[in-house]
Amino acid sequence: MEEIIQKCLPTYDLIEKIGEGIFGSVYRVRDSFKERAVKVVPILQERSRTYQTSLALDSKLSQDFHAVREYYDQIKGDGVVEIYDFHLVDKQVSEHQAKAYLVILMELCPANLRDYVLDNSPLSLDQGRELMVNLAHILNRLIHGQIDAFLITDLKPANLLLNHAGRLVIGDLGGIKRISSVCSRAKAQYTPNWTAPEIILKGDRPTIVSIVYSFGLVSYFMWEGCLPFEDVEYAQRWQALKEKDLTFSGSNASKSIEDLIKRCLQFEPRQRINEFAQILSELDQYDSSRERMLEMTTVLPTTNNSIESPSANDILPVSSDLGASETRNRTYKSSASRPASSSQEMWQEPFTGMIFIRIPGGSFPAIRDSNHSSNSSRSKISPHASSVLGFWMGKYLVTQQQWRTVMPDNPSHFKKGNQYPVEQVSWNDIQIFIQKLTALNGGQCAFQLPTQTQWEYAASSGGKAETYAGGNDADDLAWHAFNSDNSVHPVGAKRANGLGLYDMSGNIWEWCQDFCPTDAAGIDRLYSTTLVDDRFARVYQYGGCYYCPPDKCRTTSRRKRHPGERAKDAGFRLIWLPRRH
Repeated sequence: MEEIIQKCLPTYDLIEKIGEGIFGSVYRVRDSFKERAVKVVPILQERSRTYQTSLALDSKLSQDFHAVREYYDQIKGDGVVEIYDFHLVDKQVSEHQAKAYLVILMELCPANLRDYVLDNSPLSLDQGRELMVNLAHILNRLIHGQIDAFLITDLKPANLLLNHAGRLVIGDLGGIKRISSVCSRAKAQYTPNWTAPEIILKGDRPTIVSIVYSFGLVSYFMWEGCLPFEDVEYAQRWQALKEKDLTFSGSNASKSIEDLIKRCLQFEPRQRINEFAQILSELDQYDSSRERMLEMTTVLPTTNNSIESPSANDILPVSSDLGASETRNRTYKSSASRPASSSQEMWQEPFTGMIFIRIPGGSFPAIRDSNHSSNSSRSKISPHASSVLGFWMGKYLVTQQQWRTVMPDNPSHFKKGNQYPVEQVSWNDIQIFIQKLTALNGGQCAFQLPTQTQWEYAASSGGKAETYAGGNDADDLAWHAFNSDNSVHPVGAKRANGLGLYDMSGNIWEWCQDFCPTDAAGIDRLYSTTLVDDRFARVYQYGGCYYCPPDKCRTTSRRKRHPGERAKDAGFRLIWLPRRH
């Protein structure tokens, strides 16, 4: 296969074979900069009444090749392995047959679900639930596709991969079939151990409820690391599931999730859940952050008619190295909680898990010179000091998972994982998010975007003379044009600044609260757009983003855009106002 791969991918070296299936083999390849996966599929078309000439056989190979590409265009997106290129190689045509190799260059995923579960079992409640939600979203998206509806007829852990962002993707595209074209089980690719009984026993065609059954088996495997009644063959397993109560041993699944899986594994199709939208709705209801609503018995106390900074007793203890993905399994603490022994005071919002850091007040030279340009440094800023009162700021950018906890969907362009920053949100969208988040907290505290002064003061570690947020080394502190691979990255992956705040230089631009005056100095025109009258443009963000060169990722870099505009380079972090009256 090395010769075949070299013909279309001459810059890559073949490292090893990493998989083999009925329709082809998968190899790990590498060039000077990256590693990828390559699938090689032999294609053969023999002479028939329809294809009697060598010209017809040749044409059939080309038709099949273009059909594969069109098919991928319809299913690609969230939950499907990313393919970078297709090649038709080593085509040989005679009077009797035509053959070639289809070579597919795709993303290299570090593990499949089977190995991940076996290596990490038992999964935590949040890990298992998140995998179930991830898989249900994929299946629901394919079933309700904009162009056509698709089913995964060979749904099993070995065919599900985890990409570098930790998200599930379908690795075996041959198991994805159009519902309209799957007229019988003979036309579906399946594995009996992971397939609904009506397909094997009765020859029924695959349907949504049969895929729900397979989803139930895969979900059980996530929690238990094995199939239910694994010591028997599949026909006996169906009988056991029909007659016996399904038990869970040693898993961290909640009772609600166990009951959901049991309803997916009903022997009779009519007794199963019949829509993945319902599964997602129930999993959302079981979200541990929402279940904590029932556990909350106290809220932050009120004492007067002003917004106050909380006392030490109001602060939720949070480990300073707590990742965003770990916040969801922490319980909400009452006002009697004591702060952790840390030089930084933190508070954790109970529903999304956002962490807020107390920023001490101070002064800094925030008034810009009228001659300020995109290449300016601190020396170009007016020496007149601005006073900043203490406030509480989000430690991280708001993530896609946190957005989905409050809002009905994920608007992001880069749907790579829960801990990636949410983007493609307008200033107006964020105001709706803030209203809903404030309501979830019972109106006892409020949130808003930072003002320009707050943002720049916090980014510069409290008014220090830093080029970037945390120092002068762009590579250490920021995702920018020369290290980002033209993409956003998970929050908190670079070094924090002096106040413990992450990603304030690079990754994505951040919205601020203020309107931008029409004569504002220091606005980067190259990175600014205005859809309407300039008087209504807001300061869009500070700090640059993944496609900006380092000099555009300074703490003083800013641009403006209309409050209704959305872009894949635009996100935000919040300010927490502890008491609202």
